[in-house]
Amino acid sequence: MNMKIKVLTLLCCTLLSGCISRAAYNSLKQDYNHPPLDPPQQNRWLTIDGVIPPEVKVTIVPYYYSTKGCTRNSGDLATYFDLIYPKSGHYSVRVALDGGTRCGWQLDKINISSEINDPNYYNARIPIASQFTPLESVAGVHAFHFIEAEEVGPMGEVNMTRRYYPYASLLEINKDNPANKIKSALFFYNLNGSRKSGTNFFYLHGKAPTPLGIIHFSPEVDHDYLVYSTTEGSKLKGNFIYRDYYPNGDITENEPLRGYRYYEIKPKKKEPWKPIIPD
Repeated sequence: MNMKIKVLTLLCCTLLSGCISRAAYNSLKQDYNHPPLDPPQQNRWLTIDGVIPPEVKVTIVPYYYSTKGCTRNSGDLATYFDLIYPKSGHYSVRVALDGGTRCGWQLDKINISSEINDPNYYNARIPIASQFTPLESVAGVHAFHFIEAEEVGPMGEVNMTRRYYPYASLLEINKDNPANKIKSALFFYNLNGSRKSGTNFFYLHGKAPTPLGIIHFSPEVDHDYLVYSTTEGSKLKGNFIYRDYYPNGDITENEPLRGYRYYEIKPKKKEPWKPIIPD
């Protein structure tokens, strides 16, 4: 009798595991109609290396498009399967040009995101931080778009030190902004005052195992140039005010964000016009 129970139990478990596997497979099909990336070893690999400060987190996201017409439910580009989080200090990672599988995945672009590891890093630098909701990091992103070409010159290697500064957009704690639900944002802006930037990476037409190229990418942050902003009032009531607080002590109201270290750029003194009087 005990043997029958064991056999029945084993059979039930086998059937159940099959059902679970089938359910997991069906769930997977809901997310994409193609297999995950499977880059062949005989490939053209891109090397990305550089230096990451200990207080900064870098995320590398390769995106691929299908040369065989496969699509994701969310669009033509994939993938979120190969997120890469390099460790701080010197790092080196490889990304495949050929993503493999029956879909013929081909590298389209790579987003490299940089953000502060711990937003509390700046709390002591913001004297009114306790009045506002906690900070949450928002990354600065640089995208490399990959374009095949017959001639690329020196573009097979890119050296880039991406410089950012922190900008904290503070939300005051109130019934509309409870501290446990809504967070203030800590942005990484590049020196052009934008979170996003991009570069075209041209690579030579060729076959594996020719190297695709190399990108030297290192983020740097000017922590001393911390800008933060506050808001008050209501747009509906017409008394809405936002203020930007700059490192040099300037406070502006309802003005666009000023350029990076704008106060260090001294305007050239215009020389008085001296007409040439004919003899």
